[in-house]
Amino acid sequence: AKDPIGNPANNGIEIENAKNVTIKKLWVRNYLNNGVFWHDTNTDDNKATCQNAVANKVDTSFNRSYGLFMFGCEGGAFKNSVGWGHGDSAFYIGATPFQNKPKETVLTDLEGYENVLGYSGTNSKYVTIKDSDFYNNGVGIVPNTLDSEPFEPNGHGVIKDNNIFRNNF
Repeated sequence: AKDPIGNPANNGIEIENAKNVTIKKLWVRNYLNNGVFWHDTNTDDNKATCQNAVANKVDTSFNRSYGLFMFGCEGGAFKNSVGWGHGDSAFYIGATPFQNKPKETVLTDLEGYENVLGYSGTNSKYVTIKDSDFYNNGVGIVPNTLDSEPFEPNGHGVIKDNNIFRNNF
């Protein structure tokens, strides 16, 4: 894929500072950075303008960084989606702002395989990962804290009823 002047495109779809954006029923592949990238440019305080991002039935493959990627957002869902062959992770939730009344982000019915990581969550909060399969990745699920990213530490997450197997790919 190319940008309007013929250079390779960084992201398949990029959504910045938006609420209630749903992407569904497509395949996003072979981008220099990310398949679908929701993000908030206001990471100095806890007032996210990126809210309730949803991916449903979105397959991503062979993007150099992430397949489905939320950064600095509140709430949302990745569901019924598959990611494979990424240079980092198939699914990423990161830099979740602190919230007094947390909006949960739910990842369900996902399949992540042959990625460096199946799921990555640097400084993610209020995330539930359930009923999903992560296999043949370098590592299956990696929630972590990193000082160089906003809104540390990681916390308030739930990982349940998943199949995580045959990693160390």
